[in-house]
Amino acid sequence: MKLGRNDPCSCGSGKKYKKCCENVQKTSTESPAQVVMGVGWYLPEQWDRLREISEDRSELEDTYAEWVAMAEKSCQDLRAQGVDVYKIFVDVDELEAWCLKHGRAVTAEARAAYYAAKVQEESTRAPHHASLN
Repeated sequence: MKLGRNDPCSCGSGKKYKKCCENVQKTSTESPAQVVMGVGWYLPEQWDRLREISEDRSELEDTYAEWVAMAEKSCQDLRAQGVDVYKIFVDVDELEAWCLKHGRAVTAEARAAYYAAKVQEESTRAPHHASLN
C-alpha cells in the first residue's frame, strides 16, 4: 500500500508524509531499496517513562501494545515501499539526555532526529548491518 502525500508518515514522526519521508525517497540518489530509515523501538517497561517525558504525550498511543501494533504496521508499510527499516532500540533516559544536549523538547520531531542520528552512528560503525524483515 502506497502512502498518500497527506497521510500521516508511517515513520511515526507525526508529520504528513509529504513533509517527512517522501522527500528522503525523492532526493535519494540510491535505489529505493537502499533508502534507510530508523524506527525507534521501546521496551515495554520504558513506555510509561517515554509518555511521562514527552511533551506530545497525548499524540502517543496509550498503551505499549497499541504502540507495537502501530509500529509494526509502519515498518511493514515502509518495507513495502522498498525502504530498509532498522529498529533503533531506544533507552528513554538516553533519548532524554540527547534532547537536553541538543536543546530540544522530547517531541515526535526530536525522537525522529534522534533515530536518524542513531542510524547514522550505526552506519559508520557497521555499514552492513541487517534490516528488519
